[in-house]
Amino acid sequence: MATTLQKYLGHGLYTLPEAAMYARVSTQKMARWLFGSGTGESVLTPQFDPSEKQVSFLDFVQTLAIREIRIMKKVSLPKIRNAIKVAEKTFGLNYPFARKHCAYLLGDDLVLEPPGDDLFEIAGSQAQGLFRFVEGYLENLTFSKSGLANLYNIYKFANVQIVMNPKVHFGEPMLPSGYSAATICDAIRAEGGVPEAAKVYGIPVQEADAAYKFFVEHLGKSAA
Repeated sequence: MATTLQKYLGHGLYTLPEAAMYARVSTQKMARWLFGSGTGESVLTPQFDPSEKQVSFLDFVQTLAIREIRIMKKVSLPKIRNAIKVAEKTFGLNYPFARKHCAYLLGDDLVLEPPGDDLFEIAGSQAQGLFRFVEGYLENLTFSKSGLANLYNIYKFANVQIVMNPKVHFGEPMLPSGYSAATICDAIRAEGGVPEAAKVYGIPVQEADAAYKFFVEHLGKSAA
């Protein structure tokens, strides 16, 4: 088992239902975007072997972009897929949605570019018709020297920040105390309340409360 997990270390590891829950989309959508379905081919190229149906941190981050672009601008999946392919071919960037970038609409086409590059390379004389929009999920990411996302601030309550770091607990949402939010949320159910769970684990009540609100209010899981 340890040998099997070794290849995932540092990359984050989620099942389809877990990744879908954290991205707040259906499992069916997550599967469609990453692995394709009977209704169409995949939008992204997953980091791991597609036959394994496992989701990496970079895969997850890119699905945040797809969700946001679909909600904000109603861009079709084929258009998003094409924008990724153009970004990879033109700029040589893999996982473009998991990097700092600028997103534009050119008519109903989506155009991606790294900050500071020349849009005319990919849009030519049509570049003057580009409309830029801001992807909010990027504001909650930090990036490594290689340019790839390496931490996602998924939720904040009061002064408690819950983060996803692919190098810690396979990218599971973690509290400042070092406990996973899921562990504390389960303890709240088992112990019968937020203060009781905080006492058992020796953490501030605010942290336990943040874990509860994260799962119940943000992700919409049952409190039972």
